[in-house]
Amino acid sequence: MSKKKLSKKECQQIHAKKRCYERYGIRLSKELKEYIIKNIQFGKSKIVVQQSERISIYDVNWNNIIFRTVFDRKRNTIVTFLDPSEPVKFNTLNFDKNYKIKTKMDRIFQNIKDDRKS
Repeated sequence: MSKKKLSKKECQQIHAKKRCYERYGIRLSKELKEYIIKNIQFGKSKIVVQQSERISIYDVNWNNIIFRTVFDRKRNTIVTFLDPSEPVKFNTLNFDKNYKIKTKMDRIFQNIKDDRKS
């Protein structure tokens, strides 16, 4: 008997359920998952960082619990949950060339602004 290979979206959903329970002690129900996804899609959650064109990290408030959520816009699914007390690790190696240039330019302009203030 051959097993059906899971899609990337299905793997992300399984992973997210495990991490939600591991990090928050809450089972990711269908209703909670839909609430989090809709809050992200309708701009009702705080974006922490955009890691790429596809992946972003959001803080979603549900019943006074902040879920730090990694969201995949291409698949419209939750990838995983992070510990909100931990700092977000930001890796620019995953970005395309133009995004790296923009990020470097942003740093240069920020340094110029900081120099003008002092």
